Amino acid sequence: MNKILLPYFGAVLLIALGSYCYGQDYIHKADSLELLINNESGRKRIELIANITRNTNLLEVDHKVFGAYIQEAYEWEKKNPNPKLLNTIRLGEVNYLIADSEDVAAVECLHSILNSGVPLSSKDSISTYSFLRNLYSSAHLYSEAWETLRILDQVIINSRSNDPFFVDSRKNIFNDFAMIYLQMEEYDKAIEQLKKLIRIAHQENDLLREAGAYNNLGITFLKLEEPDSAIFYFYKSEDLWGEYIQSLTEVFTADEAFFSILKGNIGEAHNQNGAYRKAIPLLQEYLERGREDNNPGMEINALHELSKSYVGLKEYSKAYGFLEEAALLLEGNSVSDDLIGNYQLKVDVLEKLGRSGEALKLFRLVVTYQDSINDLENRDRVIMLEFVYGLDKKNIEIGQQKVLVAEARADTEKEKGSRRVLIISVVMMSVILTLLVLYVFQKRKRTKALTEKSEQIEKQNEIIEASLVEKDILLKEIHHRVKNNLQLISGILELQAAQFDDKDLKAVMEEGQSRVRSMSLIHEQLYQSKNLGVIDFQKYLEKLVKDIVVAFKDQHGKLDIDINVNGLSFDVNLSVPLGLIVNEMITNAFKHGFVNRQDGKISILIEEIGDNKYEMLISDNGHGLPGDFDPEKSASLGLRLVKGLSRQLGGDYSFYNQNGANFVIQFKTTNI
Repeated sequence: MNKILLPYFGAVLLIALGSYCYGQDYIHKADSLELLINNESGRKRIELIANITRNTNLLEVDHKVFGAYIQEAYEWEKKNPNPKLLNTIRLGEVNYLIADSEDVAAVECLHSILNSGVPLSSKDSISTYSFLRNLYSSAHLYSEAWETLRILDQVIINSRSNDPFFVDSRKNIFNDFAMIYLQMEEYDKAIEQLKKLIRIAHQENDLLREAGAYNNLGITFLKLEEPDSAIFYFYKSEDLWGEYIQSLTEVFTADEAFFSILKGNIGEAHNQNGAYRKAIPLLQEYLERGREDNNPGMEINALHELSKSYVGLKEYSKAYGFLEEAALLLEGNSVSDDLIGNYQLKVDVLEKLGRSGEALKLFRLVVTYQDSINDLENRDRVIMLEFVYGLDKKNIEIGQQKVLVAEARADTEKEKGSRRVLIISVVMMSVILTLLVLYVFQKRKRTKALTEKSEQIEKQNEIIEASLVEKDILLKEIHHRVKNNLQLISGILELQAAQFDDKDLKAVMEEGQSRVRSMSLIHEQLYQSKNLGVIDFQKYLEKLVKDIVVAFKDQHGKLDIDINVNGLSFDVNLSVPLGLIVNEMITNAFKHGFVNRQDGKISILIEEIGDNKYEMLISDNGHGLPGDFDPEKSASLGLRLVKGLSRQLGGDYSFYNQNGANFVIQFKTTNI
């Protein structure tokens, strides 16, 4: 799993909200921490090793030096048993394993802590479940992460302590839920949790958490592509952080760095809003801070955002220079999202610089790297899933053993009672003894049969669950690869078009590229969707039309497009021809319907008109169709394609003029 330096998003969370797993006591470098340890001896030394390895962020130091110290702590505890100290040592080992990218081993160690029978303090429980939640989230096992966080929430509630650690933990839980919802792209739920945290922090005058929550709220709105709202919340965070700094008696470098991080966030929002000149000075300040702090993660992010600013200003040579500078920082690292992002930005800039051959070569490399990263992520996720299912099976077996022990104890008590009765009467003793032996024998026989049957059912369930997980992964991989291949075709068409001067030939290639893109979007949405069977057609059309608008933005900047599919979803067999039809009709509207006009309106409406029967209406208020227009006689490839696709859907289609051009198709889902 990629553990390259934290991007600014992660850095903001650690600075603004703290963490259950990383304390604030040990913020030194590895050499100074070693000095602290080596100044102690005996029990104090071992306790210091345990606390440092547990509470230090080992991702930010040379963690390898602590392996020998952890082993030393285990050896000492074997000779001087202490359950509480043992838990702290094991949590330090978990922290070490995470820094060493051994996530599955870390999860195994955490479960062994929970199942060891050694009592856990409330603080150790919170640390244990916090580590588990973070590991499940990084493996994209969001349901397991959410369930672990629910347990963690209950532990915090049950603690009922006024200790600052528990008070802070109760507030942090809102942010933890928000981050999981953000990873699951359930943005409304993330916003709800962050606003709860803001209300509590405001009531308690907790400026640190209120500022952090506003910053994370801004990041959520960046994900929603609502930059104006994001900027508002970033400035709100900046004001609160300023108040927090003024309240401190001593200000650390990390406290001041948060201002630069906020500047970077605001700069990204300006880029998203198209205000590139506003973004540049903010991103420059963010870049300088990364250089001062020797933080390559901040530098890479700042350089990438600056390149986007200069692309927006059409200063492509400057943009490419920033990307080359970022590439130098990425040298020597394994393939990562940062490296792929750098290559993708370079492809765009190289095309605009007219260096099509280099762009195509780099584009093919991007596709290859994306496939390799997806393969690794899927492999890690399957390994983690197999481990979790294995734990579930072990827990079931332990539960069955406890049941058998309880039954045996119950049988023993019954036997004791029977013996007391037997003393009273010899005759009754023989009868009761015979009945008791028969009862125990029959019961154990039934219990054994039920246990064997239960184990068979459990094994079958595990096989079915593993098969379903594998099927989902394979289906997602198929759609992902189809999408990548279609994108590659689209990229090749675009690069080929750039090599010709013939406008008609370019137009034909651009139309072909647009059609390939409409099919690519189908597979992109499928592999990102939880339900691989159907496509949210509203979301698909919005993305498709957005791409068309970007292609024609220089010709028609103020066209208003209204899409309403009444919450309908279709499978891939129906979505592909419908998407191609919409692509052709919207493209025709842009090209012919609004000649010499900058404004206008296009609407797309799909509604159910009967049992499995639907009607799609595409209309615009442009110049309308020529009076002698006959779709049956038209030589246009696009209209012939629309005609063929309509027949493929088993539908009826028609054109008419009414306040502009209108296209209607009626189709049934049962025809596909």
